[in-house]
Amino acid sequence: MVQNNKYIKLIIIYKLIILFGEKMYFIFRCDCGRVLYAKEGVSTRKCVCGKSLKVKKRRIFKKVESIEEATESVQKMQEEIYGGSTFKKANEIPKKRFLN
Repeated sequence: MVQNNKYIKLIIIYKLIILFGEKMYFIFRCDCGRVLYAKEGVSTRKCVCGKSLKVKKRRIFKKVESIEEATESVQKMQEEIYGGSTFKKANEIPKKRFLN
C-alpha cells in the first residue's frame, strides 16, 4: 500500500512538472523562406506572407528553451539565408513619387 502511494505521488509530481514547466520553442521555415518560431503546444502559426502553417507538419530546425534564444536563432538563420539584415530608418527610405 505504501509503495502505491509513493507511485501515485510521483505521477502527480510528474504531471505538475509537465503542466507548469517551461515550454520549448520550435524554429521552422515557411514555404516563402522566412524563418519563424512557435511555442510548444501551438498548432498553427501565420507567416507575414499570409500563409497559415501547421507547426506539427513543418520540419523543425531547432528547439530552444527561451523566447530570447528563439529570437536570436531566427535572426541568425535569416542572416545566413539572406545576408546581413540592414534596417533603415523612415527618413532614410527614398520617397516615392506618384504620377498624377
